Amino acid sequence: MSKKLVITEKPSVARDIAKALGGFKARGKVFDRDDMVVCSAAGHLVELCMPEDLDKKKYGFWRLETLPILPETFQLKPSRSDGPKGRFPKKKDPDETAPEGGSELLDIIKREAKRKEIVGIVNACDAGREGELIFTYIMKYLGIDKSTERLWLQSMTPGSIREGFSHLLPGDRKAGLADAAMCRSEADWLVGINATRAFTVRLFGRNVKETANLGRVQTPTLALLVEREKAIQAFVSRDYWIVRGIFEVSGATYEGIWIREHFKKQPGDPDDRADRIWSKTTADDIAARCAGKPAVATDKAKETQEAPPTLFDLTTLQRESNRRFGLSARATLSATQSLYEKHKVLTYPRTDSKCLPEDYPVEVSRILGSLGGVYAALAHRIGDPSRAQMAKRIFDNARISDHFAIIPTGESPKGLTAVEQKVYDLVVRRFLAAFMDSAVWKIVERTTRVGEDTFRTTARVLAKVGWREAFGKEEETEPDIGIASHLPALGDINGIWTRKVELDEYRTNPPPRYNDASLLAAMETAGKLLDDETLAEAMKERGLGTPATRAETIEKLISAHYVTRDRRDLVPTSKAMNLIRLLEAIPVQELVSPTLTGEWENKLLLMEKSKLSRPDFMRDIMRFTAQIVEKARGFDMDTGFEDSEPFGKCPKCCAPLREKLKAYECAGCDFKLYKTMSQRLITKDEAIELMEKREIGPLDGFFSFKTRKPFSAGLRLNDDWKVEFVFEDRAANGEGNGPDIPCPLCGKPMSARQGRFGNFLGCTGYPECKHTINVGPDGAPLAAPVGGKEGDAVCEKCGKPMAVKRGRFGSFLGCSGYPECKNIVRTPKGSQDGSPATPVELSDISCDKCGKPMAVKQGRYGKFLGCTGYPECKNIMKYKAPAKGSPGDETEQPS
Repeated sequence: MSKKLVITEKPSVARDIAKALGGFKARGKVFDRDDMVVCSAAGHLVELCMPEDLDKKKYGFWRLETLPILPETFQLKPSRSDGPKGRFPKKKDPDETAPEGGSELLDIIKREAKRKEIVGIVNACDAGREGELIFTYIMKYLGIDKSTERLWLQSMTPGSIREGFSHLLPGDRKAGLADAAMCRSEADWLVGINATRAFTVRLFGRNVKETANLGRVQTPTLALLVEREKAIQAFVSRDYWIVRGIFEVSGATYEGIWIREHFKKQPGDPDDRADRIWSKTTADDIAARCAGKPAVATDKAKETQEAPPTLFDLTTLQRESNRRFGLSARATLSATQSLYEKHKVLTYPRTDSKCLPEDYPVEVSRILGSLGGVYAALAHRIGDPSRAQMAKRIFDNARISDHFAIIPTGESPKGLTAVEQKVYDLVVRRFLAAFMDSAVWKIVERTTRVGEDTFRTTARVLAKVGWREAFGKEEETEPDIGIASHLPALGDINGIWTRKVELDEYRTNPPPRYNDASLLAAMETAGKLLDDETLAEAMKERGLGTPATRAETIEKLISAHYVTRDRRDLVPTSKAMNLIRLLEAIPVQELVSPTLTGEWENKLLLMEKSKLSRPDFMRDIMRFTAQIVEKARGFDMDTGFEDSEPFGKCPKCCAPLREKLKAYECAGCDFKLYKTMSQRLITKDEAIELMEKREIGPLDGFFSFKTRKPFSAGLRLNDDWKVEFVFEDRAANGEGNGPDIPCPLCGKPMSARQGRFGNFLGCTGYPECKHTINVGPDGAPLAAPVGGKEGDAVCEKCGKPMAVKRGRFGSFLGCSGYPECKNIVRTPKGSQDGSPATPVELSDISCDKCGKPMAVKQGRYGKFLGCTGYPECKNIMKYKAPAKGSPGDETEQPS
C-alpha cells in the first residue's frame, strides 16, 4: 500500500501530528499507520560546508590571498552545532560534536524516504523561511527526489492540524520561499566568511586570537548602536528654564506654562521647544513682569478619539514585552514559540503581519466565546467582530503574507511559566482591545495672557474608556508638564490674576541608548525612525533581517563582545566603536548602511513572491562580496585618522601624540599607547593622565576572556615605556607591604600582588625579574625559600630540590630545574607547607608494555593501575581490590 512520509522540524511536532490525526503506532522514533509515516528532524540537521571542509590545505588558515571564497555550488554536511569553529579551533572527536541524535535522525529520514511504498513527501517543518530551509537542505543532502507537498499551519491545535492535512499545498507552491531561504543562507555565508576573514587578517594579523566578526545583517545593526553612542558622547548638555504661572479665578487656582506663541521648530536645533527658555535672565524678566498682574484667559474644548491598537506581529510583541516587562527579544520569542508549539494557546509567532484574513470573523467569534476568567466579561462586550469600529483595518487579505497576526487559539492555558503567562496575557488583552471601541478624550486648552506673555494649560480627561479597559489602570500614562486632569471654570466674569510665577531649571538630555524595543523598531525600518504607522509599514519590506531572526542578531552581537547589556540598555563596546569607525572611513558602506542592507532583504521578499530569480540575486551578492574583500585588501591602516588633532605629551620625547586606528602614537619617536586593553577603551583623557603621572587607576571595565569576568586594575607605564596592569595589593588596604622577603633571584624586595587566581608575591624588579612566590589565605608565603634555600623534597627524576608553586587549582611541588625538568608532585588539599601527597602505592604487577612497576592511582571514577614510566609509557590497567583475607592482588589483566 502506498504511503506518504511526513517530515517535521521537531520530535514534539511529530508527536502532535500523530496524536491529532490518530491511528498511528510508534516504531522507535517513527510514527506509522497504513497510509502515512511521520518522522522528524531536530532543527538544522544539515548546514553549509565551511571553507576548511572544502579544502583544508587552502582554507584552513586565514589568508588574504585565498579570498574571496566564492563557491560555484554550495556543499552540505551534517550539522556540528558545537564542533570546532573559529580561527583557532580546538580539535574534538567528531562523534562528540554532532547534535544529540542528529545523525540517527538523518539515517531514519533517509531509510523511510527510500522505502518503495513511500510515494510522496510532506514538508511539515515550520511554516516559514527557516522551516523551508531545514526541509530543503535535508532533501538535497540525502538525495531524495520524490514528489512533495507542503503542510502550512497557522496554529498547532488538533483541529488546525487536521484542517491543514485536508488542504495540503503542492510542493512547488512554496518554491520562491525555498529559493529565498537558500539565498539568505548562502548570502550570509559569503558575506560573513569573506568579510570576517579579510578584516580579521588586516586588523589583527594571522596569529592574534581576535576576530572581527562581520555579517550581512549584524554589522549594519551594530552601526545603528554605534551611531547612537557617538551622538551620546558628542552631546553637550544645555541648561534651560520653564516658567510656570499660578493663576487664581473665583477662589480656585490653576497652572500655566509660558510659551512662545508663534514658535516654529528649526531643523538645526532638535532640543528647542516652545516652552524652553535658554537664558535665566530672560526667564527672570518674564517672571518679574507677570507676577501679581491681571490676566485674560480663553478656553478651546475638543474631543479626540484614540484608535485601538493593531494586533501583534512578532516585532511589536517583542517591543511591547520589553517596554512592559523588560524581556529581551530572545526571551519573548522563546516564550511565544512555547505558547504556540507546546501549549497551543497562540497562533504561529514568527509573523510580520498585524491583520487577519477577511473570512476570519466567525473564527474570531469562536475564540472570543472560548475565553474565560478575567477575559470573559471583556469578550462578551465586543459582540460581532465584523462590526467592530476598526474591522476594516483588522480583516485585510492585502496586508497578510504567509501568516496572519499573533492571536489566541481559544485553547485553555495550563502550566505556564511566569514569563509565558505575561506574554500570553499581553497577547489576549491586545486581541480584545483591537475589537473594542476607540477611547475618547475630552481636551480643554486654556490660553492665559498676561500683557504680551502667553501661558498655556491643557486639561485632558478620559471621557470614554473604550479599548483601554482591556488593559486596566496600568495603561494610564503620567501627565506631561502643563497637563492637568481638570480646570476651574472661568465663570462669567473673567477676573483672573497672577498669584505667583515660578522658575524650574532643567538640563537637556542626550538621546537615549537603544534597548531591545527601540532597536527592534529601528531594525524593522532600516534605521529610519518613523512615527507614522503607514510609512513604517511600507518600510517593513526593507528592514534589517526578519521578525524571526532579529532577536538572534542582537544576541550574536552580545556574544561577539560588540555589545553589552546595562540593565535594559544595549551599549556598544570599544571594539564595536573602532570597527564601525574604520568601516565608515574606508568606506565600506555596503556593510554598515542599514538602508542598503534593507534593500537586500527586500530582494529576498521579492524572491519569495517569485518576482526575482535566484541566479540574479546570487550574482549580485557575489559581486558585492568581492567588492568588500577588495576594500579590505587595499585600505590604509591610518584611514580615517589623517586629520586627528595632536594632544598630550609623549613621556619619552615630549612630542605630541596623534590618534590612530589601534593606538595613540607619538609623532616624534616610536612610542605608542594602545587604545584597547582587555576589551576596555582607554580614553584620550586617561591616556594624557597616564603619560603625565605614569600610573592611573584602579579603572573598572576590563574583561578577562580566560575567566569570562570583568575586573578592575590600575595601569602603569614602566621603564620600557610599556603599559602594564597594576592590581591592588595588601598595602593599599592598610595591611602593610607584605612579608619582608627578598627575591631569591635578584635580591630586590617582594611585594604583595593580586592576580586572577589569587594573591601572590611578585618581585619589585619586574619586568627585568619576573620571580613570584605563592601565598596562603593569610598572605604568608607557602614554604617560601629563606636565604635562597629550597624545600626539603627532592625531585625523583633529576635530583634537584622541589619548590612550592601555586596553580589555578591549588598548590603543588614543582622541580626547581624547570623548564629542563617538568616533574610535579601534587600536595594534599589545603596543604600550606608544600608537603607532598601520600607516597605512591606500588602494586606487584609489572607493566606488560615496558616492564616497570604499576602504581595504584585514583581517578575520577575510582582507582586504577598506571605505569610508573609515565609519561613515556601511558599504559593503564583495571584495578581490583584484594579479596578480604587474601595476601595477593586480584587485578584483571586487560584482554
